[in-house]
Parts: sequence; structure tokens; C-alpha cells
Amino acid sequence: VGQPLHAFDFQRLSGQRIVVRRATRGEKLRTLDGVDRELTEEMLVIADADKPVALAGIMGGEDSEISAATTDVLIESAYFDPNSVRRTARRLGMDTEASRRFERGADRENVLRAQARCVELICELAGGVATEDAIDVYPQPFIPQTVEFRTARVKELTSLDVKPEN
Repeated sequence: VGQPLHAFDFQRLSGQRIVVRRATRGEKLRTLDGVDRELTEEMLVIADADKPVALAGIMGGEDSEISAATTDVLIESAYFDPNSVRRTARRLGMDTEASRRFERGADRENVLRAQARCVELICELAGGVATEDAIDVYPQPFIPQTVEFRTARVKELTSLDVKPEN
């Protein structure tokens, strides 16, 4: 559905949880491409109870990578600020499919639907079993702006006679 997702090997996550936080100076993360990355406190990471396990909106880490031995999967679906993703990706010299999608502005209202569809496909195609509903942390829900559309003004500006649909 166009929403970047990340799958973690749940058993490899310390504390069996993830949190979104800023990195601390000097923290390191080996990303899925095998490169050790030195992080700064401006960078947003997904962390387990002890350490970063992914660069938010960019790439996951090797320590929590899915493998043939994986039995429990945690699916992360989130909206990340395009500017934050862009700054981190540029600073680390990374250009990923996920970072490009977030940099261009992913649909913040599609996060849960994408996660649900992913879980549905895992259950259908890989014989998985969904064990819990999604945990939704949405501290500042987006409030769409309403724009007034005045047909008389459109005609005045464009000479087009626009009829509104009911």
C-alpha cells in the first residue's frame, strides 16, 4: 500500500519491545547493509530496551534482522517527519526506498491500515498467527484543513462554469 514497514525478530529485541527516541552521542548501529553507523543525538532511532535497532524511516539493524530461525515477528509501521528522515539519511550517506518515501511525505493516516494488511498477508501466505492488535501511539493526531470552495470565484477567475457535485 506504499507505506514503509519494518519487521523485527521479536525474540532478538531486548525487553521484547521497541521505543522511538533520539540517539545518544556515540551510539552505533550496524544496519542491514552491514555498515557500522555512528549516530548523533539529532538522529531518530527505533530502539529496544538497551540499544538502537533501526534508523527511523531509513533502515533496520542487523541485530534484530529476520532470519530462517525467526518465529516471532514485530511489525513496525509509523509516520516519520520528512525533514528528520532527510537530515539523517544525508548525514549518513544513505538513500533507501523507505527514506525516499518518507522524505516525499508518506500518508500518516495509512499507518495502521498498512500494518494490518502486512499482518494479514503474513498469516495468509506464511501461515503466521496474529497474536495482538496494533499498539497505536499517535500523540498529536493530524487535523485536516478545510478549504472553502466558491464556485462564483472560480468563474470570476477562470471564466469556467463549475457546478458542485452533491
